[in-house]
Amino acid sequence: VMLFSTFFMAFAGDLSWDHRYAIVLLCRCIQGASSGLAATAGMAWLLSLFADEKKRSRAIGLAVTGVGLGIIIGMPLGTAFASLGVKTGWRITFLLLDSILVLNIGLLFYCLGAKLPQVKQQDDGLGWRVVLRLATDPYVFQLFMLGCILNMGMSALESTLPAWLRMVLGAPRWSLGVFFMACHIPYTIVAPLSSQLFLKVGRHWAIFLGNLLLGFGMFAIPSFIYVLHKYQLSAGYVCIPLIAVGSGLGMFDAVSMPFAADIVAKRHGNLLGSACAIINASWSTGFFIGPIAVNAAVDACGYQWVYVFVGQVILLSSFSAFSLKRIPDTNTHKINKPLV
Repeated sequence: VMLFSTFFMAFAGDLSWDHRYAIVLLCRCIQGASSGLAATAGMAWLLSLFADEKKRSRAIGLAVTGVGLGIIIGMPLGTAFASLGVKTGWRITFLLLDSILVLNIGLLFYCLGAKLPQVKQQDDGLGWRVVLRLATDPYVFQLFMLGCILNMGMSALESTLPAWLRMVLGAPRWSLGVFFMACHIPYTIVAPLSSQLFLKVGRHWAIFLGNLLLGFGMFAIPSFIYVLHKYQLSAGYVCIPLIAVGSGLGMFDAVSMPFAADIVAKRHGNLLGSACAIINASWSTGFFIGPIAVNAAVDACGYQWVYVFVGQVILLSSFSAFSLKRIPDTNTHKINKPLV
């Protein structure tokens, strides 16, 4: 589905603006649905391959690192292709994505053909009872809200920072994707380290420190931009708070998926698909609400106050992570731990 929608987007540059906008919006909706299906099923399948928490955390950490590597390569390439013009750059970008998707589908069939042992999952049916039971669990809901708030901040950053840098500091268009490399390089480094380190000291510490770093980074960006504008310094110094943002996001993403699986297993059974769906839903909800709310607030308050407010919300929410330190075991329908 994503392959065909991306192919249509490659030729949307030839249409008029009204038709182009409609095609892009439709294709992006289709891509969001397909990526949600793939991400939830893929992470659940990865979790099902490992019963040992250490191996499971390492696997998720490496998977998240792959996401960071893709963003590091993709953002500068996308910015460079965009500088070639609407039609040429647009077409090259999405045709390249199509070729990568074809390769990805081939690798997927190869992996599915391998016979791998899997963790036995709780068969609780697919229906509203499972969703309602998980949604009303206070620990599951709290982890959902923490992921939602964190990704609201990240989506606010991605949707407003390029325009702010161009308007205030006169940053060239080709450099906008490079700025986010300062965010995703530490993300790629921190994610695999956090998946192992915080397994020993407690995953709630990763949730806390991740929100703390991202909140401080968001809070500091307006001050950096004000100083750089006042003293006519290079816009590259904005990368300093972006390093904190990327490190915090890497900590959270590396532990949230196995942490959700652990919480759900302790309280409801080994429902790996439901655990992955909770985290993916929190990410998607944050990325849906963030740009809409923030761009409306920018028109009313300005960039700097929006960043200060978002940073404060993330900082305050970080302290609620300590309530996840001890998860009571209330699972009344346990299944035997499999030998993998």
